Amino acid sequence: MRLLTISALVLSSLLSAKAFSDAQPVHFMGCNFNEGKNMDDMMDYVDKWNKALGDEEGYTAWVMTPMFTSAPDTPDFFWVGAWGSMSAMGQGMDAYMANDKVAAVDSKEWPATCEMNTLWSSTNIREG
Repeated sequence: MRLLTISALVLSSLLSAKAFSDAQPVHFMGCNFNEGKNMDDMMDYVDKWNKALGDEEGYTAWVMTPMFTSAPDTPDFFWVGAWGSMSAMGQGMDAYMANDKVAAVDSKEWPATCEMNTLWSSTNIREG
């Protein structure tokens, strides 16, 4: 019985370490459009931002809009970005911060105010 318990603990530790190493960071920003701005302005920003970002790989992003919700204060949209791994996120953030073209677009073009800004760890449990 003792051997079984020790084996279960070791296996559990290995699986936990594997789950953490497989974790993918996902960044969420919940945003509301600034006065006079709308989704057309957001998509204009996205076009300029993608051009400024260039060939940067390893980051996938979505603009998500609610179709229905039970929450009364749902943001106008969510910006969601994900990396394949924690190390890819670190490398991507370093490259992003060093990119002067992106910084210029970010400081002038962002058409919204984002009160929610959070980073989550995600583990894929099923492929589609």
